[in-house]
Amino acid sequence: MSTVQLAPHVHVHRGGVNIGLIEGTEKRLILVDSGLDASLARKALRPFLETGYTLAAIINTHSHADHIGGNAELVKRTGCEVWAPAKERPWVRWPELEPLALYGGVYPTPPLQAKFLQAAPTAEVRELPLAPSTVQIAGVELELVPLAGHSLEQAGVAVEGVLFAADGLFHPDLIQKHPVIFLVNVAEYVGGLATIKGRADRYVVPGHGDFWDRGLPEGDPIPAVVDVNVGALNRLQQAILAAAAQPVTQEELLSLVEHSLGKVLDGEAQYFLDRAAVAAHISFLVRQNCLTVQFQGGRRQITQESSRSHSFTVVLQ
Repeated sequence: MSTVQLAPHVHVHRGGVNIGLIEGTEKRLILVDSGLDASLARKALRPFLETGYTLAAIINTHSHADHIGGNAELVKRTGCEVWAPAKERPWVRWPELEPLALYGGVYPTPPLQAKFLQAAPTAEVRELPLAPSTVQIAGVELELVPLAGHSLEQAGVAVEGVLFAADGLFHPDLIQKHPVIFLVNVAEYVGGLATIKGRADRYVVPGHGDFWDRGLPEGDPIPAVVDVNVGALNRLQQAILAAAAQPVTQEELLSLVEHSLGKVLDGEAQYFLDRAAVAAHISFLVRQNCLTVQFQGGRRQITQESSRSHSFTVVLQ
């Protein structure tokens, strides 16, 4: 893990979750996300605090526990502000909503309440205005980039030619390891990929894995990364459509899809995460008239809707 300076006032501390550090005026510092817990953020902050900086604000790009887990301790230690997009704010303030949603809106089993899925609460969260728009924090004007899809209203943060894209796209290595990308809205995620691809930021910093430099002599790596992300969505959707060639329950469909992708579920947390991700794709494919949901003999069954199902692919607009 190390901190890399990408622009005159912009740095990234690389780790399991990347943390952005933006220098404001009067030696005030802004964090972009706070990690799974405060340990990574403390390491990122240490050299700045030792030279007289103060932590002014944390921007949570979205509300997943691995991006907000350090909030509570850092607020207690420094009194910093916390900012998040409107639809993410309740989940940052009341993180128990995440496992509650995954479990179907009711009180979940204990494995879903581990810190990977349920962070400590953040008492006060200010609202980031997403249009797209800009906001001034600690004397710095930040561009906010709507990148919903992985979560309800994820925001990218752009400044000085650096885009902190959070989980608006994923590294090919991560996709190979985790072929079921967690999404809540497939169409919005695809729109976010198109947004990232069309921007002119010199650097793109994902939530996980190394950043990309778009100004290298060998060319821009982002189009190829976007293609890998779209390809992963299409593979998952084709697996869903193949599983639904004959009417199946959603539980049966999930099992068939996992098997086709060579994945073995090994616990409650992964099961509910993958179940939700596959459900997001089912919803998308129903809206594309590729799947239909019917009730037969008291069973909710999913099946292919039309011949279009065999050739349907996600296409970036």
